Amino acid sequence: MVRHYFASRPIRVEFIFGKYDTIIPLQSGIRFTKKMNGNINIHILECGHDILQQKKEIAEIIMKTVKSE
Repeated sequence: MVRHYFASRPIRVEFIFGKYDTIIPLQSGIRFTKKMNGNINIHILECGHDILQQKKEIAEIIMKTVKSE
């Protein structure tokens, strides 16, 4: 399982969800992440499943993540 993989390794995981996503609903994503152990961060963007349209927001998340390492 994916959650066991992350729990057994010192990996930081950044999840990015679209608030209005109908393919991977936000609540399902949050429930999934709550079952995982480890260094997990959740980011919620004001969009649907097309989060790659939010390039600026994603770039900001990546830059903050890299700076905090």
